Amino acid sequence: MKISAIFYAIVILAFLMPFFVVSCDTTELASLKGIKLVTGGEVKITIPEIMQDMQQDENKINNPSMSAQPFAIVAIVLAVAALILVLALPVKMYLLPAIVSILGIISLQLLNANIMSVLSSTKTGLDPSIDLSSIMSIKTQSGFWLANIAFILGGIFTIILGMKNQSKLALSPQAVEEVSASIISDENLSDWEGTENKTFSEVDDNNIISSEENETVDQEEEEKEEKEKLE
Repeated sequence: MKISAIFYAIVILAFLMPFFVVSCDTTELASLKGIKLVTGGEVKITIPEIMQDMQQDENKINNPSMSAQPFAIVAIVLAVAALILVLALPVKMYLLPAIVSILGIISLQLLNANIMSVLSSTKTGLDPSIDLSSIMSIKTQSGFWLANIAFILGGIFTIILGMKNQSKLALSPQAVEEVSASIISDENLSDWEGTENKTFSEVDDNNIISSEENETVDQEEEEKEEKEKLE
């Protein structure tokens, strides 16, 4: 299942790429990489002029600090687990990595569904009475989709390779012995038939020769009898 291992490694590398971009109208405010969602920390944010009026008088707009996101942590842990499983487990246990892939995809979707509420609750220095979700939009980026696609392909290839291995093992050693025995018996039968045909042909030839000899003897005796009668 080494092919599947490549896809799970891609999931891990995808966390180094942008997962989400936060924008206001057409202005990009912040870009969130997958690793930032896993570790948490300060998020560099650019406040456009349209949002300056929303700033509280006593506070400055600072880069918010984001806590580590549980669903992001679960997703990358599942990717690492799937990578280890496909390298360590035999092919016949292909269902375990496939299940891990499904759980990883679910984790990423839950992360996407909750990221707006996470950002809305982050302290940015803006007026807390303002609903940030009404002025901000969050779009998924290449890292998020790459992680999803790699999880899906890893699970699919794991199942395909596992099913192929199962079909190979379907022919048990006992069945192989039975097939071999039947082949050997067929060969012996063909040899016996050849010998039998040969034996029958020899017997037929002997019968034909003996009958011809008897006819010759009978003819000689008849000729002798006719000669005696003539004398």
